[in-house]
Amino acid sequence: MLRYFKHNLVASYLLFSLALFTGLNLVQYESNALPFLYKDYPTYAVNGERQFDRNSENLVFNRIDFAVRDAPYPYSFHLWRSGSEKTESAGRQSASGPLAHGAPYRSQIGVQAWFWAGLTELLDIHDAHYRLQKTLSVLLAALVAAVPLVWMRKNFGPLPSLAGLAFLSFSTGMNLFAGSLYWSLWLFMLPLAVTCLLDMLGIRNRYALFLTTLPAFLVKFLAGYEFITVIVLAAMTPHAWDFFIHRDSSAARRALVVGISSVCAFLISLLHYDLLFSANFGLSGLDHLLGRSEAWSIRGLDDHGLALWSQAAKLLVMNFIDFNGYGVPLGLCLALIALALRHARRQLHAAELGFVLFLLLGSASWLFVQPGHLLFHPRYATLVFSLPFGLFAVGFIARLSGARHRKDAGALAPS
Repeated sequence: MLRYFKHNLVASYLLFSLALFTGLNLVQYESNALPFLYKDYPTYAVNGERQFDRNSENLVFNRIDFAVRDAPYPYSFHLWRSGSEKTESAGRQSASGPLAHGAPYRSQIGVQAWFWAGLTELLDIHDAHYRLQKTLSVLLAALVAAVPLVWMRKNFGPLPSLAGLAFLSFSTGMNLFAGSLYWSLWLFMLPLAVTCLLDMLGIRNRYALFLTTLPAFLVKFLAGYEFITVIVLAAMTPHAWDFFIHRDSSAARRALVVGISSVCAFLISLLHYDLLFSANFGLSGLDHLLGRSEAWSIRGLDDHGLALWSQAAKLLVMNFIDFNGYGVPLGLCLALIALALRHARRQLHAAELGFVLFLLLGSASWLFVQPGHLLFHPRYATLVFSLPFGLFAVGFIARLSGARHRKDAGALAPS
């Protein structure tokens, strides 16, 4: 089997999918990955220590309960906010029906909630704890994440791809968000998986690249606009590798096509959102989104009585990697990666450093676009710094270490 792993991409994909799914289900648990010094205002007091980001996921649970109870859903916005003081499952609401206790969440269409509600109805699932849906979410995340891992095996080598697999298995962001029906992490990684797959298949046609990435971006944007810059730049990673490492100037044009595709998907999703918002609520959806965007500026932190420096400190102490409850903060991981690159500086070319800086820019880009959003919710740093930076940087450092080991072994070999 390991021989097939070294030489067969399909076998590699199956092994990566199985290993990642197993790791996320058996090695890690939600309660194990609570970030270091987790006091993320204001959701800590609301959700409690062992209910990480539950308010967001309840928006999907409430929509699923419409399907379970065969209650008609009259809105085009599929995330449902309970009208009670604390968001809870619609199954625990009054028997008069879920419509009497809440309203749709208006900041996104919520295609992920539509998907999970439809799947629940199709499979006739009656699980009050949503365990099957959450397991399916982890499975889909593993299937999608396995594609970039196979790309790493092909371009970085077997050992770096295994290092990437280990990173994803113990990544706090992957662990916490993979099973969340709200975040549906497989949608977050879908554009990256598409570009990695096309690159492995040798498909370089710009029209094919545009037509395949457009629906991937569109589906993600219909499920929310969080971290869109991270998603777009992550999808450019295969082309950044070709540009920096293989000195392929045409890769820059392919990356530009990915960028144009993302902009088109964004505009289509905005148009669709505005039309549905007007039809459902008689108001301008664009005005609503602009108001939400302004609320996530740096000035928005002052409105909540939060200091910029303290929130930045929280971001750096979020557990980036977790070993069964023993975590390594993000700031320490970034420092260790920087030290590893410095240690390998003699064999690190400017082009390779450019590739690593591109990865870091991709993950940090959301701080420049919506700084208040990430600083207000520092737990999200565990996700955005995992892809693209964490995954590919860990694999790249493993590749550099392997190259150095081979060089040293060659120097010690008898002549």
